[in-house]
Amino acid sequence: MTDEPMDKVSNDAESLRLLRASIDDLERRGRAVSAPALRHDVGNGIGAARNALELFEDDPGAASAPRFIQIARRNVERVAELLKQGASPVDDAPSSDRSGRNERNDLGGSGEREHGDTLGL
Repeated sequence: MTDEPMDKVSNDAESLRLLRASIDDLERRGRAVSAPALRHDVGNGIGAARNALELFEDDPGAASAPRFIQIARRNVERVAELLKQGASPVDDAPSSDRSGRNERNDLGGSGEREHGDTLGL
């Protein structure tokens, strides 16, 4: 990544190449993250940056194109900061009395199948 703030870099071909290289580097570094919540946030930011670049590349002349570059840059900066800060091992480590599965699913259940049906609802 360049030391120059991402919002100060132009949208020329070299700047876009550097942005893509930054995303690739962050993705590589993100694979080494062991904390699940941090890995999730890193993956989301990388995906948002990649998607924004793809939307920009679909029509670089569109009125919305600069906004896509801003989105990509903002997500690259956010992911870089997340990786720099790291995560507290206490935040994401399952306690020894749990299996590591969610204790509660989105429907308010225990996360285990409460009925014998296929959906586990």
